[in-house]
Amino acid sequence: MLRSDPEKPFNNVMIIPGNADSRKGSRIGKYIIQFLNILRLRRTLNKWNYRVGRTYVFNDSRAEGQYMLHANSTHKGRNIYVEDGFGAYSESHFKSVKTVERYVAKIAFGWWYLPVDVVGTHPLFDHHLVLLPDMVRYELRDKGVNKLDSSVLLDSGAYCQKLLHEFGHSSPPPRVIVVLPLSDSIPAGLETKVTKNYRKIIQKIMNEVGEVGIKFHPRETREQIYNDRWDERVLCLPKAVPLEALLIPHKSSVDILVGGASTAMLTGRIILGDEARIISTTKLDYDGDSSERELLFLKKINVETPQDIECMSFE
Repeated sequence: MLRSDPEKPFNNVMIIPGNADSRKGSRIGKYIIQFLNILRLRRTLNKWNYRVGRTYVFNDSRAEGQYMLHANSTHKGRNIYVEDGFGAYSESHFKSVKTVERYVAKIAFGWWYLPVDVVGTHPLFDHHLVLLPDMVRYELRDKGVNKLDSSVLLDSGAYCQKLLHEFGHSSPPPRVIVVLPLSDSIPAGLETKVTKNYRKIIQKIMNEVGEVGIKFHPRETREQIYNDRWDERVLCLPKAVPLEALLIPHKSSVDILVGGASTAMLTGRIILGDEARIISTTKLDYDGDSSERELLFLKKINVETPQDIECMSFE
C-alpha cells in the first residue's frame, strides 16, 4: 500500500529485514543482518544520488539508523530524532555491549558505530521531536527537544481507514480493547505471571461487558501463550495493523484500553482523549517493582494503574 497508493506519504519505500524475535540468535548473527542492511541502504542512497537533506531516525540503537545519521552528517544534512514511543519517557536502557562485540561492530559497520545506552542519545542528532517534551526522560532534556504535533496522529483518519480496508477490517472494534505485551519484551521469569494476568483480565471483561477486542504486537510470534479457550466474544484484531490505525478512525467506539507500560498507553490517551479510560497493568505484572518514573508518567497522562484484578471494573 505504501508503494501503490496515489496518496502515499512517501516518494520511495524500502523495506529491509529486521529481527522479529529479539531473544533468538547471537548478537553476532544480528550484526550480520544489520551489516547486509547497511549495504542495501548504501546502494539505495547511491542510486538516488543522495546528497544532503533531513534524516528522521526513530531508533538509534541499530546500526542501520546510525549509518543514516553518519551518511547525512557527512553531507552536512540535518539529523532529527523522532520519539519511538514509551522509551522517550521511561527508565529503560539497552543491554550493554561487551568490549569485544563493540570492536566487532565497528569493524563490520564502520568507525562511526557507537552503542547507545538510551534511545535518542546518539551525538549526531541535531534536533529531537517528542509528543510530550515536558515529560521527556532526563537523558534527553538537554538535547534541544521540541514538540511533535499530535496532529500527525489525529489527522490521519482517512489513510488509516484505507489501511484497515486493505486488511479487510473496516468495522469498528469492541468498546474494550486489550493490548497484549510482546512476549519477547516480558522479563525472564515473569512470562507465566503476566500471561495469566491477561487471561484473567480478558475473562473478567467477557463476564462484565461481553465482547472484547485483543490486539497482538505486529512482531508477536507466540500468540498461543495467551490462549485460554476463548469463545466468540473475543475478537482478534488484525495483528499486522498498528493499534493507532485501528483507533484513529474509530476513536468514538472505544471506551477502555488496557495494556502494559507501553507506547499504546501514550498514543491511546492522545487519540481517545480524556473521556476514555486507559488502564496499565504494570503494577499487577511487576509486584510493586515498577519504575517510579514510569508510574509518575502514567499518572500524569491519566492512566489507571490498579494493583488487583478483582478491583478492576469494565462496565
